[in-house]
Amino acid sequence: MQSFPLKSVRLTYGVFKNAQDVDLKYILALNTDKLLAPYLIDAGLPLKAERYGNWESSGLDGHIGGHYLSALAMMYASTKNSELKTRLDYMVSELARCQAKNGNDYVGGIPQGKVFWQRIHNKIPETEQLSKNFVLKISANKGVYSPRIHQIRLTIKL
Repeated sequence: MQSFPLKSVRLTYGVFKNAQDVDLKYILALNTDKLLAPYLIDAGLPLKAERYGNWESSGLDGHIGGHYLSALAMMYASTKNSELKTRLDYMVSELARCQAKNGNDYVGGIPQGKVFWQRIHNKIPETEQLSKNFVLKISANKGVYSPRIHQIRLTIKL
């Protein structure tokens, strides 16, 4: 069995096409500026829209934005919908702006994210594997919360 790129398949009818259409409608209903707000806050940049509530404003800030970025990329690869590409390019450029403002290749949205990553940088060799438990232990001991490392975008190299 071999994998293939998403762009190699186009759904035209049936339950999978219906699911894709529902996903697309949801993705397009989200406000990109609201999802970018935690990153802008962390970088000290002015907001273009207030952030979403719940996860996006209670310690997991930026979490959904990361999933949204992946969703835009995968749905664009699947559909070639130009609005998805516009949003994807916009989000990447705004994250790059946050990264540049931070001045150290860091971009993130969780509260005290810069402190959290600086502690990891100072205590763990770059080549060492990070386990979820270790990240939880560090965050619990230092008063910084992050449940999983994959939800934080440390760097974006353009």
